[in-house]
Amino acid sequence: MSDLPPPSAPRHGHPLDPSRRQLLQAILALPFATAVARAAAPAVGKPAPRFRLQDQTGRWITLDAQRGKWVVLYFYPKDDTPGCTTQACEFRDDVFAFREAGAVILGVSVDDVASHERFAAEHGLPFPILADVDKATAKAYGVLNRFLGLFELARRETFVIDPQGRIARHYGDVDPKGHSQVVLRDLKQLQARAGTASPPPRAPHSLAVTRAWAPRGKGPLRPAGGYLQPIVAMRKSKFTEHRIVSILKQHEAGVKVADLCREHGISNATFYQWKAKYGGMDASQLKLLRDLQEENSRLKRMYADLSMVHDALKQVVEKKWGA
Repeated sequence: MSDLPPPSAPRHGHPLDPSRRQLLQAILALPFATAVARAAAPAVGKPAPRFRLQDQTGRWITLDAQRGKWVVLYFYPKDDTPGCTTQACEFRDDVFAFREAGAVILGVSVDDVASHERFAAEHGLPFPILADVDKATAKAYGVLNRFLGLFELARRETFVIDPQGRIARHYGDVDPKGHSQVVLRDLKQLQARAGTASPPPRAPHSLAVTRAWAPRGKGPLRPAGGYLQPIVAMRKSKFTEHRIVSILKQHEAGVKVADLCREHGISNATFYQWKAKYGGMDASQLKLLRDLQEENSRLKRMYADLSMVHDALKQVVEKKWGA
């Protein structure tokens, strides 16, 4: 066991052995995760612990600056792992609903700024994810766990903080799938009981998520530019392969780009990205390409999981039996 080999980098089109994925899940489920000596999680109604952390752009974000707004503060274990990606992408897809409810979304893990930058860029996250590299914030909120006695990660827990800076709701047992909708529903109930919903917050300029009016009589509000482009482009339920190909073919037939963007609620940049990537493809070719891209992203996340477990197990073996 001391000669435990490193996991091989996944090759495109060759999924990892399902048994290795099961090994990862089994190891993370073992009682190796022990609570670090820490303060208890803040109780509902108590002041939320203050923090000052950098987001994926290096900008400093503080809880004090959010006073007067509802805040959804969610802790997660690690960037680019399957559950954390699912959770982040669901918050991304619901970002307008949270903004309309007057709430700020803030993600927190113990990963560093560079890791957050890659994670946010890959999945088009339009809200701050904060780097708690010294783990002080995770400790203050009572969510820090030690795995295998060697490394510490935040547990997957979420806190809703009211405009006065008090804990309004605590989710201690979070299922990544569907969690965003649960929080959104409960947030609206909390606001109804409180009788006050703060106006939509103004995001930092580097992470601004805006809406622009369509020309008068030309349609409803639509997303515009910036961080919204990945949201629009990645929402497959709205833009299927057939629909993207249809839009490109309409342009080839002479329909103006401005008219297509207005009709389908996309930005010029998104249209030209599609044209550069998918021009000349039919729907089946486009579907194959997107499936391969998704599979590649999934394999990268699985490889990151297995690498982390391999490193931890190797340290345990060396510590117990020697190198």
